[in-house]
Amino acid sequence: MRRDIVQAKFNINIPKSKWLAVFSNQFSHLNIKILSKYLISNDIGITSLQIKGPITGQTKNKLIQILSLESFQILHTEPNLLILNVKVEDPYILNALIKTELLLRYPLKVKNGKIHLKVLAVRSKVDQFLSELEKNNIKFDLISISHYAHSAILTQKQAEVLKRAYEEGYYEIPRRISLSKLAKKLDISPSALSELFRRIHFRLANNY
Repeated sequence: MRRDIVQAKFNINIPKSKWLAVFSNQFSHLNIKILSKYLISNDIGITSLQIKGPITGQTKNKLIQILSLESFQILHTEPNLLILNVKVEDPYILNALIKTELLLRYPLKVKNGKIHLKVLAVRSKVDQFLSELEKNNIKFDLISISHYAHSAILTQKQAEVLKRAYEEGYYEIPRRISLSKLAKKLDISPSALSELFRRIHFRLANNY
């Protein structure tokens, strides 16, 4: 069913012209993770990254050289750790994620020019996301897609609330329904729904 909640895993090829594809291919021994991604306009995004491993002075210099055409800021550095923000133009993948409102499991692993994604979403949103990638000629591998087995993680009530929230557009950007209006439809108080969401998100973050 296209309205069923599913979990899916993808490997997405980063366009070869992008700095992250170049860097992750040249330094495949490093542990590179995307901590967050967000848009600041339709054609510009910000990506926060964590790089772990033997980061030598030569590695840093090469990274700065690869990033020479990008706007970036090193936020934290120590012998085997680097955290930075990078401003990216034409963020095709990020735009597709925002447009289809997929719930991502962070951090996202990056290796050999590929981003490894784990998502939780309504099936129709996953299909829409794949269509957006194809529209932009971005290659991907769908590793797995399956019905979300909520019984081991969420209670029946939590699973029902999560599904209803998706159906009512609570997770869409912008939201089609506010917390208070959704609470009214569920016949509970806004504060009780807020606490219920906190528990749902906590369980998903720790078990998904």
